[in-house]
Amino acid sequence: MLRILILLLVLLAVALTTWQERYLSTRWQAPLYVAIYPIAADESPATQAYVAALDAEAFKSIDRFFAREAARYHLATDEPIRTRLRRRWSLSSIKPS
Repeated sequence: MLRILILLLVLLAVALTTWQERYLSTRWQAPLYVAIYPIAADESPATQAYVAALDAEAFKSIDRFFAREAARYHLATDEPIRTRLRRRWSLSSIKPS
């Protein structure tokens, strides 16, 4: 009986956390953080150079697009998302060994 109660409490905690995340993410009261992880899918020098040259400024158009759409739909925030550029990866560095 105790084991069933504990499992029900865990299920309740998971359900409430899921509901809260969905509720907060669709209310647009605070920005959603979007992490961008550039991955070089091949070992060509052109791809490696392109990925290495990417900076946060390359993705500011995404922020501007969502800000424009937020104003169009009268959302409560003027900054619905914030993009962040994270660590660059090459496919060879993430392949299983």
